[in-house]
Order: sequence, then structure tokens, then C-alpha cells
Amino acid sequence: MAVDYSQQQLFDAHPAITDELIDLYRAGKIASGARPEQNALYVHLATTVTGAERARIARVAERAPVRVLVNPTNCETLFAVEE
Repeated sequence: MAVDYSQQQLFDAHPAITDELIDLYRAGKIASGARPEQNALYVHLATTVTGAERARIARVAERAPVRVLVNPTNCETLFAVEE
């Protein structure tokens, strides 16, 4: 796999997601973190995320300065990962 971003770039980019989606973190609807082995950040989605919220998450992911993987889960609630 090609490495487009350093581990530091991934960690530095994480606030670009967390700051814009803080309400969803607090509601337990998303969790995120870095996946250096995939050279990306990730956002896990709870089953309670609405269509409008998914669209918002997708827009935030598209604007992020690094690759962001958005993954649904089978969980009703999630807790944010502290990096």
C-alpha cells in the first residue's frame, strides 16, 4: 500500500473531524481515530445515525486533509476514542 500521509499527519488531522462532529460524539453516535496501517482516519457509525447525519459526516470526511474511512457498525451507541 502506498503511504500518502505520515502517522503525525493522521493524528494532526483528527481534530478536523472531531471539532465539526462533536455533537455526534457526545451523543454516542460516532467514534473515530487513526488507522496508520490503512494510512487513514476512521469514523465508526452507530445504527442511530440518521441519513442527514450520514450526509454531514460524508461532507466532513471529504474535506479532511487525509483519507477518512466511514464504517457503519451494529452498535446503537459508541464512545469516542481519545488519541
